[in-house]
Amino acid sequence: MPRLLILALACVALAACSTERTTTTERTATEQLLLSAAADRAAAEVVRDVPPGRRTFVVADNFEAPVDGKYAIGAIRAALLTHGAALVSDRAQAEQIVEIRSGALGIDNSDTIVGIREGELPIPLTQGGIPIPNIALFQKVRQLGIAKFAVAVYDAETGFAVAETPPEPRFGYSRRNDYTVAFAISWKSEDIYEPGSAAVRTLSLTPDDAAAEAEYPDQHDG
Repeated sequence: MPRLLILALACVALAACSTERTTTTERTATEQLLLSAAADRAAAEVVRDVPPGRRTFVVADNFEAPVDGKYAIGAIRAALLTHGAALVSDRAQAEQIVEIRSGALGIDNSDTIVGIREGELPIPLTQGGIPIPNIALFQKVRQLGIAKFAVAVYDAETGFAVAETPPEPRFGYSRRNDYTVAFAISWKSEDIYEPGSAAVRTLSLTPDDAAAEAEYPDQHDG
């Protein structure tokens, strides 16, 4: 029983360490940023296989994505313009056709913890229990945005491919990691606020109050 009492008191003392997912929209802003950042990066890669300087008509009939599909299509069109293609709205005016498709556009989540996960501590001889928040000696919550786009490029008049080698699908990634150490010390690492930017890392001694922010040139997590 003394052990149960000590654990219960520890849970109460550490209750401030628990976090909640709150949003007034269907998806959080972080989720939207993860998807859009991955889409922007995949779009920038996939258009490299499209010959620049030609009048281009984009076909998106086979582009399917459960979320943010319209944004992804717009990102590819914008990337084509940046790459030097001249977009036309009339297929009859085009020199080449670019058909785009999506192989993936989503977020993978993982949660690794050394400690006790949120749950309920049973009380002997009762049907109730004591709520237990996460008690983490170490915890890493990882969100990985993944986009996979591909294109088919062919001559508008002949229908033949404009290149001998078919373009390969291209990937784009975005990341957000949340860390907790020693119950209360937390920080995060992310690369979603500016496309191609360095990861932003913040360290907080309390869940709600950031104590410091710094930018690093390396996009990859250490």
